[in-house]
Amino acid sequence: MSAKALYESFQQYLDIKTYVLSSSIQGNEIQVGETFRVRIKVTNTAPAGTNDPDIRFNNIKVHVRGTEYATPTDGNSIFLDLNDSVLTRGDDGYVDVEFKAKKAIFDAFGTVPLLLPENVAKIAVGVDIDLSAFFRIRKSVDAFADIVTN
Repeated sequence: MSAKALYESFQQYLDIKTYVLSSSIQGNEIQVGETFRVRIKVTNTAPAGTNDPDIRFNNIKVHVRGTEYATPTDGNSIFLDLNDSVLTRGDDGYVDVEFKAKKAIFDAFGTVPLLLPENVAKIAVGVDIDLSAFFRIRKSVDAFADIVTN
């Protein structure tokens, strides 16, 4: 297996989802000039079987960059820690980032709400792989015994 194939096999278990927290929106839409929060959720989707390698992610760093449509209020390019320092198999963590809306997508008729959502951030997540957990060898067996009644 090449180094690139190994890297990509680990990378496939790192799932990143983003969504706007509705509680941070004033009204039904985000208006230019308003602030809003985006939750960035990172999940370790590695298989959790007893005999699967134990893939754990630690030292999780989230890099958030603004776009022409919105900028994080703490700066255009920021690095943040996840709320969980280690993601075991099936575990997830998140970080909330506050943004300020800078502009909307316009067409000949004005803004196009809900049809063309603005790209408000570029997000990259970097993790370390816990090599000692990965290389820990595990094997499971079932124990059987005859149990009788008198």
